[in-house]
Amino acid sequence: MAGNFYPGYTLYTKSKVYALQDKQSSAFESLQQALDRGFGNFRLMEQDPEWTAYQQDEKFLALVDACKVNTYPCLSDSVRRHFDFWLGEWDVYVNGAKVGENNITMANGGCALHESYTTPGTYTGQSINYFDKLDNKWHQTWVGSAGGVLDYVETERGPGMIQFQCDYRDQQGNVVKSRLTFTQNEDGTVRQFFENSKDGESWTPGFDGLYQPKSVE
Repeated sequence: MAGNFYPGYTLYTKSKVYALQDKQSSAFESLQQALDRGFGNFRLMEQDPEWTAYQQDEKFLALVDACKVNTYPCLSDSVRRHFDFWLGEWDVYVNGAKVGENNITMANGGCALHESYTTPGTYTGQSINYFDKLDNKWHQTWVGSAGGVLDYVETERGPGMIQFQCDYRDQQGNVVKSRLTFTQNEDGTVRQFFENSKDGESWTPGFDGLYQPKSVE
């Protein structure tokens, strides 16, 4: 690998030569071989002039996607894709009244989900959501503009749902448990349900939000 000319890059360079010669089949074959050897610089595939004529080719685009998986292995990790049902731009409602907007995006090559929540007033909040191989659980860390911090850890996970729990200190200084459950509905909406408990046995309902895809204005 002297000079960083590892086999994957060498095969990628070979594929570009074939592309310049209009030998599409050989170009794609060499490109697949490069990917099989771990080539992961999809930016080159998107920007190198040798591929200009192929940028709309379905097979080429499939190879670009495969290259992205080499670069970002979280994209093909099913457990890290479990919470993807929350991705999107949402209007958030409680009892039919809109209370805020939330934008959930994929971050860090698909290894995390980033939440950015805003309200009609001054309150805002953000969270980072990720799967940790150390405990094989999802985590959510929320920070709100009023100073609240919630470090949730997954307690349950199933098809179209995930539940978190954490301890936090309320305004009176008492340690309270918070339980947060996300459920994907059949119509594509998502329910976000907060509950609180002092003993971990009896739970009091709190925020019960319905996420609807953001309306186009």
